[in-house]
Amino acid sequence: VAANVKVADAAPVDVTFVSATTAAGTCTVKTTQPTALDCTISSLAAGASVAITISATVNATGTKVNTVTVTTTTATTSTTFATRRPSRAT
Repeated sequence: VAANVKVADAAPVDVTFVSATTAAGTCTVKTTQPTALDCTISSLAAGASVAITISATVNATGTKVNTVTVTTTTATTSTTFATRRPSRAT
């Protein structure tokens, strides 16, 4: 079990985070520029996954690269994290 899982995401250039939610914990959007979000999940079982839904406004055209940092206070020997491409509005 991973304890005190933290997810940190700084918005890419020309992207403004509006909200973020997860059923497994809490998320806070920082509205200062650039916007960022922090989510906290109290514990996560081995092999489990958590969905975080982010609503954002894209302020300019072009390619956007988003990097998310995940940390825990539990020691781990695995460095494998599942990554999903963000969905696009149509």
